[in-house]
Amino acid sequence: MNVGVGFAHIFPGQYLLIMEKGPNYTYPYFALNFKDAGSTH
Repeated sequence: MNVGVGFAHIFPGQYLLIMEKGPNYTYPYFALNFKDAGSTH
């Protein structure tokens, strides 16, 4: 199992900078990744 935590920041692309004046977004994240060990027999 892998565990991940952190902060993400989303920057608007060139199109959104021109067309919209919305905010940038910053948010925390938490992720769990359960790996399959493959065949059990």
